[in-house]
Amino acid sequence: MLEYFVYESLAILGFAGVMVPLVLYAIRVHKRRLSLAAGWAAARGYSFLESNAALVPYLRGEPFPGGDSAKVQEFIYGTTPSGRTFCSFKYTYEESSGGRPSTTVNRSVVMVRVPAVLPALSVSYEGFGDKVQKLFGGQDIELESEDFNRLFRVMSPVESFAYAVLHPRMMEWLMGPARGLVPFRVEGSDVMCWREGKPDYSILDGQLAAMSDFADQIPHSVIEQYAAPPSLGWTVAR
Repeated sequence: MLEYFVYESLAILGFAGVMVPLVLYAIRVHKRRLSLAAGWAAARGYSFLESNAALVPYLRGEPFPGGDSAKVQEFIYGTTPSGRTFCSFKYTYEESSGGRPSTTVNRSVVMVRVPAVLPALSVSYEGFGDKVQKLFGGQDIELESEDFNRLFRVMSPVESFAYAVLHPRMMEWLMGPARGLVPFRVEGSDVMCWREGKPDYSILDGQLAAMSDFADQIPHSVIEQYAAPPSLGWTVAR
């Protein structure tokens, strides 16, 4: 009995000896990320919150699966040099399948606001599954550029809006210097792009510039058609 007790005690101590350093390391990494995000924001005159729970219910559709585990962290908001209201954040949620332990999924999201309430529009890369769906009647919106159609899948309930926004100059730009902007989505007053993983603050300036350029290239006639009163910004809760 004594030997069993000693064995169990050693096992517990060994487990603690492994787990405690791992937990402490994770805490240090988390704090370094928060410090990096806060420093990046402060250097540019933007506001920073460690988290923003009030924003979570507002987020719907791709890339926001929702659920009780969803969180908004590393929330940065302000006005870009070109005058666009924006926010950047890390969206996290828990994903599990087949009875396996859940894993945490991170997505880096950038949102830019426009002075209008626009129809939904999404542009994503044309995947193999999308091509198969087309063979069996699945539809997306076909634009004038065959090169663009081969690269990207365009979805919108208002085709005329998609044609107006994705004009020839915009398509050329998206296939060239702004290719990294895809996938992106227009929803209401927000233009948003995302990528898998945590925010990369070494490229966020470039992402914001590209998002602002995209908003600037939406024809004024489209903005005027769907014009709306200026928004006060996103819901923020400390």
